[in-house]
Amino acid sequence: MLPALTSWLGGLLTSAFAFLPALGLAEASLSGWRELIAWPGLSHSLWLTLLSGLASSLLAVMLSFAILQATWQTPFWQRIARSLPGLLALTHVAFAIGLVLFLSPSGWLFRLSSPLTGDMPPTWSLIQDPYVLGLTLALTLKETPFLLLMSLSVLSQIDVHRLTMVSASLGYDRTSTWIKVIFPLWFAKMRFPIFAVVAYSLSVVDVAMILGPNTPPTFAVLVWQWFNDLIFHYSPERRQGLWFCFYCVPWYSLVIDFSNG
Repeated sequence: MLPALTSWLGGLLTSAFAFLPALGLAEASLSGWRELIAWPGLSHSLWLTLLSGLASSLLAVMLSFAILQATWQTPFWQRIARSLPGLLALTHVAFAIGLVLFLSPSGWLFRLSSPLTGDMPPTWSLIQDPYVLGLTLALTLKETPFLLLMSLSVLSQIDVHRLTMVSASLGYDRTSTWIKVIFPLWFAKMRFPIFAVVAYSLSVVDVAMILGPNTPPTFAVLVWQWFNDLIFHYSPERRQGLWFCFYCVPWYSLVIDFSNG
């Protein structure tokens, strides 16, 4: 597996610097990087991507652990566990459209609250807002069931019941036990699912097109627009540079984590 991954990363690196002999590009070049850096609004697009991706991942981790801490080994947790497959089967696009119908200025939330707030429509909206609040909320709610499902096997491996009993004998209450004893063990074993959540949140296109801003959009949407633009013909250097930026960094993080054991 490692040789195949190494050769794949090597090919990606050479193409990122425009070294593609099969396409007539026999000399390395930084033109793609220069064109990428000079693109208008790129820094703001990257900031929106990092803000929504990292914030939603952090909130999903916190929310999933809070749910586990409050409901684990209770009848309510059994109902949550039975509902997880159905929640995961719901596509991200369908979930995003549902949030649009619920949170838009003419959506169900403001219609139901109109007797309290009056008939005037709100002057703000979480749909395509410039602060990516709606996108962050959607990614947080959609990725939490995935982390809960991954936690089923993790918590069974660390034997929560035994840890709870031992901690109780040492004077820890339930909250202290989960935060000080169970959370470090849970987080260490959940690093790969969390990496998957971070990678998806940083590269999501469909949900960002529906709920995210568009002037400028997030970096994933911007890349998608570049690759689907039929008017402008972009150089291979720019394309390979974008692919390198977009895919190599998350994979590099996974490889480093895997090598560290």
